[in-house]
Amino acid sequence: MSHTTKIKVEFRDKDKLGKAVEAMGGKVLGEGSHRLYGGTYEGFGFKLPGWNYPCILAADGSLSYDNFSGSWGDIRQLDALKGEYALQVAESVAMAQGWISERLADRLVIHHPDGGDIVVTAAGLDASQFMGADCVQACAALEQALGSQPERMLKAEYFNRPQEIIIKGE
Repeated sequence: MSHTTKIKVEFRDKDKLGKAVEAMGGKVLGEGSHRLYGGTYEGFGFKLPGWNYPCILAADGSLSYDNFSGSWGDIRQLDALKGEYALQVAESVAMAQGWISERLADRLVIHHPDGGDIVVTAAGLDASQFMGADCVQACAALEQALGSQPERMLKAEYFNRPQEIIIKGE
């Protein structure tokens, strides 16, 4: 494997966020004023299944919600939403690049034209079968689209280089 990247997923694309919410069985409320128990908030609202109040994504990227310590909504659904959002965004990036990808239950496998594979999960990206630092370039568009503060763990393959054979003539 070439490298693994952990990314702090940021909700940047409201269209992909809406698709992720719907894929989880939630409802998109859209832009506007949305009421939580403690007040009204402006932004992109959506309601997750079983939640009493919506979640609101503000223009600054912050997420407001009220789950009353789990009584009004399961916080694990927000983690699941981040994972589904990451898959939606990665699938879109792969399509835009013309890369072949296949969606499995909790991951997206992207077959990169350079011969390597990139596996996208809620935890981040795992690039394999690339030669040397090609994996970093292959993952760059995905890392940029998904979030910030990438943490790369380089694997042994990262340090491999193609071998040259030199034949000396007489």
